[in-house]
Amino acid sequence: MRRILLTLNSLLVITISIAQVQIPCISPMPQLQFQQKMFVLSKAYSEDNKQQIARSIASGNCLSSAQVKQIAEQFVDEYYRLDFAEMAYENTFDKDNFYSVYDAFTNFSTVFMLHDYVTGRCHSTPVVPQPPVGITFPEYEYPSAYSYHGRTNCNIPMPDQDFTMLALQIANQKYEPGRLLIASQMVQNNCVSVAQVMKLASLLEMESNRLSFAKAAFAGTYDIDNYQMVEQVFTYNPYKADLEDFIQSQDGTIDKPPPCLVTESDFTDVCASIRKQSFNSTRVAIARQIIQAKGCFTSHQVLDIVKLFDFEDSRLEIAKYAYAYTSDKENYYVLNDGFSFESSKTELSKFIGGH
Repeated sequence: MRRILLTLNSLLVITISIAQVQIPCISPMPQLQFQQKMFVLSKAYSEDNKQQIARSIASGNCLSSAQVKQIAEQFVDEYYRLDFAEMAYENTFDKDNFYSVYDAFTNFSTVFMLHDYVTGRCHSTPVVPQPPVGITFPEYEYPSAYSYHGRTNCNIPMPDQDFTMLALQIANQKYEPGRLLIASQMVQNNCVSVAQVMKLASLLEMESNRLSFAKAAFAGTYDIDNYQMVEQVFTYNPYKADLEDFIQSQDGTIDKPPPCLVTESDFTDVCASIRKQSFNSTRVAIARQIIQAKGCFTSHQVLDIVKLFDFEDSRLEIAKYAYAYTSDKENYYVLNDGFSFESSKTELSKFIGGH
């Protein structure tokens, strides 16, 4: 009996060790295979059964952040979502995009729990990937989205810093199908500018893939009246003509985007969520996450957020970060009231001038 128990204990240790191994993520699960898994998940008869199926999907496969979010949204109970998201983090292909999973939650409290878990897995120190040497974009004529006042398909294009990190992930993909897949998922889940669409298209070698990507990206593009400039990524004239016909066919499908607004009630909750954080580093991280998630503040709201921080360098960091998510950039001078030192005001002014 003693020998049997020792054998069982050994098997248990081996089983646990295997379960805890993080599989190497070379690319996320192909979309067709993922849809098949989602079909099985949709047939689950209870939250517990759904959790078992979801865990089996995440434990043996690499998932993209977008796929993790889709699975999490299948749960009715917020804490089942949290349990799955924490478990899926280890085998997430694009961990730098994991913040998008936060949108699957309705309560700030569970968002903070997930954020604490993620930062804890990173040993409380965010790891900033270093860009690989040699990534460059062609010298096209890139339109500026910052001075754009035409029709739009979304509210605010993603900040250049966030875009660059995502573009680097795509450029690091060895094979073209992987680059196309991740680029397509990126534009489905974010608001992008025409310049960003052009840069992503340039990472694809086959012009047929560039055309497919350009059509897929249109629905999530901010400065759509500039979209004809995407034709620069093609050398084959029939592809240019095909894209032009596609753009013209979309004229009747463009809806006015929802108003860019964080209501007074929502803003009160935002400030309360940031204020209750005990540590300055956590407060900065949460503020950045909320600003990105809400995506649209007025200059005066940003000023109120900045004033929640005691340290001047943290105030400056948040002021810079929030600029891309501000609806009335022409009023951003009010942020000067949030600083004690002239050097901070000067640095913010230079930052805005560069954008």
